[in-house]
Amino acid sequence: MQLRSHAQLGAETLESSDALRDLAPLVRQHHERFDGSGYPVGLRGDDIALGAQVIGLLDSFNGIVSARPYKSAFPAEFAFQQIGLGAGREFSPRVVQAFFDLYRSRPSALLPAAPPETPPTR
Repeated sequence: MQLRSHAQLGAETLESSDALRDLAPLVRQHHERFDGSGYPVGLRGDDIALGAQVIGLLDSFNGIVSARPYKSAFPAEFAFQQIGLGAGREFSPRVVQAFFDLYRSRPSALLPAAPPETPPTR
């Protein structure tokens, strides 16, 4: 599956479900960017559903702080800097501010939990 097609394919999958159909626009739009540079349509600003803007920002944050086969994880501080630099371009300034406010009030809500010191037993 091509990276740029997953938003469309995911939305089409949800559209086939009576229970999840209403979420399809959020999945379809989560790679749209505030300045219109995103995909699949190039929506901009408030033409992007608020839920899709939030999902897109969280997806970007997760992509920065998570290790991938092709890159190491970056520290959360770097991720916050990158998200902040994207305010007004990639992300709505309002959504960035809400994200930062959430982190300040509940930092553990946004960062992966540390592994337990002792592995769980069965």
